[in-house]
Amino acid sequence: MAISAAITTDEIEEKVSGSGLVVGHSHSNDPMPCNAAIASIDIIMEEILVDVSQRIGEYWRDIWNGWQRSTILLEISEDEGCCRG
Repeated sequence: MAISAAITTDEIEEKVSGSGLVVGHSHSNDPMPCNAAIASIDIIMEEILVDVSQRIGEYWRDIWNGWQRSTILLEISEDEGCCRG
């Protein structure tokens, strides 16, 4: 089950709601996915996962850069987040 959220300014929210746009899903306001999202955020904060993911990313970037230096066939695209070769 997907969980998503949107964050905006009051100005944008007023403009969107004033236009009559209504967005809903079959699980809107369902307590189960809301509790799952809260538990996920708690884990992210308690286990400092943002810092952990940054360290893992730096590790793999170092490996990638080593591969890239050893061959001209590999290229990283920062904006696309993918490898090309």
